Amino acid sequence: MLKPTLQYGTLILIIVAAITLFLPVELYDGVAVLVDGTMVDEKLSLSYLLNKQKILASDTDLGVTDIRLKFVGWILVGIINVGLPYLLGFRIALAKERKDEES
Repeated sequence: MLKPTLQYGTLILIIVAAITLFLPVELYDGVAVLVDGTMVDEKLSLSYLLNKQKILASDTDLGVTDIRLKFVGWILVGIINVGLPYLLGFRIALAKERKDEES
């Protein structure tokens, strides 16, 4: 039971990680720090954090000096990118096991 769960969960984790890392899916709570030091709440994508320097260089007209995730944003990263894939993997493994028992 544990092995299929890990296999399915890892496969789903790779798919979800690819989507959230390479597409601008704004799911996570973060802040943008402006030149004057004020912090503005934003929804961020993990792709923004990967390309942080490029984004900050292109947003000089907006005066953004830094973007980062809040604590809640990091919790959401854990839930969405790790928790849900393994939960779905567990669910798929259970359904497959029940189907095999019925046959």
